[in-house]
Amino acid sequence: MKQKTLVGSVERIALPDLGIENLDVRVDTGAKTSSLHATNISLEGTVNKPLVKFTLLADDYGWDVDRVLQLPVIGTKTVISSNGMSEQRVMIASDLHIGSQRWSIHLTLTDRADMRYKMLLGRQAMKQRLIVDPSKKFLQEPPHSS
Repeated sequence: MKQKTLVGSVERIALPDLGIENLDVRVDTGAKTSSLHATNISLEGTVNKPLVKFTLLADDYGWDVDRVLQLPVIGTKTVISSNGMSEQRVMIASDLHIGSQRWSIHLTLTDRADMRYKMLLGRQAMKQRLIVDPSKKFLQEPPHSS
């Protein structure tokens, strides 16, 4: 069995497929699915090749300008948020870099403007890879661009 990586309740990650580097994320063992803050989320493409178009705001990700992305839809998921509201969300895939580890995860897109962290890393993305010490933060070195 592969050795699991110890992480804290907050870690700095990169999502290179989305152009995101050095994002502080909440590692949330209470959340099944990972979620990322996005705005202007709209479905595009065709029934056989669905795409999602969305905006990542410059102020949220430390950029000079907003980025509009269009990516394949991996699926949709009904998510019950911490306030008990049910929401249908579009899911995308991206590579995740945390410390020296790299693997592909699925993310739902949602408006997290009112949340402290623009991304939650849920259990499915951590499965068989990470162990969480909720009393600690930033146990892993920030990911390096590659």
